[in-house]
Amino acid sequence: MNAALPWLSRLVVPLLLVVPGGCTKKGQTATTAPCLVTVPTQLDPATKRQDALHLLELTGAAEVAKQVMDPLFDTLQRSITGVPPEFWDKVRVRFDMNELKNQIADIYVEELSHEDIAALVAFYESSNGRRFTASLPSITSKSQKIGQAYGERVAREVIDEIIKAGYMPAQPPG
Repeated sequence: MNAALPWLSRLVVPLLLVVPGGCTKKGQTATTAPCLVTVPTQLDPATKRQDALHLLELTGAAEVAKQVMDPLFDTLQRSITGVPPEFWDKVRVRFDMNELKNQIADIYVEELSHEDIAALVAFYESSNGRRFTASLPSITSKSQKIGQAYGERVAREVIDEIIKAGYMPAQPPG
């Protein structure tokens, strides 16, 4: 098991993942109805890669990859003039997201135990996991905006300090 994931291994030691509010019943609230998601005690080693691929589907990783690739092709298409749209259509089809998904699944298989993958699958199949996955696009978008603004602020402050310390002129020469 990967030493970098001790917190995850502690979750699966009893092979039981407690997901608060995951299984609400009529008359119960999410805070009073914990969901116990069992992880199989006997995992077939032959299914580890298949389970890793399933985890990628549950987390929406394949869709995220597509969301990254589409703007890349759009930018290339706008930047490289004189190329007919039919060319871009053919090129887009050539790059299959399954290839990328399979390569990422290989990383999961290498870095995570089968028990870790099974516990994560159990979580993402729970109602909590589905709600979390549904929220990820918004969380990611908002996080990127905050990260960009933070980076710009830090850059401005560092440049101001460099100018104040006399290492750079306030206005470029010219």
